[in-house]
Amino acid sequence: MNEVKRYRPFSEIPSAISWEILGRVPIKMCLACKLVCKEWYRIVKSPEFTSFHRRFNASEFAILLYRSGGGGSGGRATFSLVELKKALDVDDSGDCVVGVGDLIRVQPNIATPRGTWYLRSHCDGAICLETVTNEYVVCHLLTRRSVNVQNLHELKKPPCVIKHCELGRCPATGQFKVLMFLYDTVYEILVAKVQTLGNGEWRIVGNVPFNHLSDGCFLNGSSHWRGPTCIWSFHFGKEEFLQIPLPDNIIRAHHRNNNNNNPVESHYSRVWSGKELFVFNSCLCLRPFFRSPDVWMMKEYGVRNSWVRQLAIGTHALTVPLAQMDNGTILLKSGSTLYLYDPRTHVSKSVQFELNGLSNSMTPFAACDARCFRF
Repeated sequence: MNEVKRYRPFSEIPSAISWEILGRVPIKMCLACKLVCKEWYRIVKSPEFTSFHRRFNASEFAILLYRSGGGGSGGRATFSLVELKKALDVDDSGDCVVGVGDLIRVQPNIATPRGTWYLRSHCDGAICLETVTNEYVVCHLLTRRSVNVQNLHELKKPPCVIKHCELGRCPATGQFKVLMFLYDTVYEILVAKVQTLGNGEWRIVGNVPFNHLSDGCFLNGSSHWRGPTCIWSFHFGKEEFLQIPLPDNIIRAHHRNNNNNNPVESHYSRVWSGKELFVFNSCLCLRPFFRSPDVWMMKEYGVRNSWVRQLAIGTHALTVPLAQMDNGTILLKSGSTLYLYDPRTHVSKSVQFELNGLSNSMTPFAACDARCFRF
């Protein structure tokens, strides 16, 4: 009988077993595993691995930490991803401490002149940055690959100026696209153009059906903005603007606030429109009005009757829920701070980071769907 080999090279491990192994490890370990051998590199970089990995890691999510350029960064924006488990809980001191081992430090490989970068948009693990010279570049946080947005000179011709940039991904093809909002100074209107990342061609979308520009909220292949009587979305597959209905009682309350005799409240209700949309538990959510503690959730995307008042998170204008934890607490972002909030006791506990050399000015930006999508 031949002696059984005690060890087998990686090349002899069946591909199905390699997929099972890599599908069960955290994102940070996946990045290290792809350097072990060519087969593992091929698996981690394959388009199918993203959805496969998510099935085994539904209890984990990532938060994007961001610091704008300037100061000690030499003008460069710095980023980190922190991987958290939904079983996260407070320690004996009453706070939640996230160790440095959970941090994925990101060094974007960007082929642009040295200077300050500003984070403008993010989608599925990719970020869109703008330089002080109004150049735009999209960088994938995990693969470190970057692609410059091409032919921007075509958008900067008078009488148009670039006002806003939105990054998205086509749900059918998986291609990343950049949506640009341009202001026509002659006709005083907003127009939109879109480009598939990497091909350099700008396609005309048409006039923008809303005036209040803010950061969009990406879900189901679309970015979303709040209007006074509806939510406007831009679908990156159809490349068109669409309407999503608001609940009737929110529309009526909006009209009451705008018609009341308090100019301050009326002003805030108008300014607040468009700033409160976010994704929570994979659903589109909104805070209807300035200083409102209520969070409304659209349980079934695009269906008016599926809006429900889901929870109350306090009246601070900058408080946004990021994730529901296993024990029922909610991870909140309030300004530059993260909290674990218990809706049953209304008690909040701060989340502390052991940054280990990273700047203390790192700001939690958003819950980030950190996937290994390729451009």
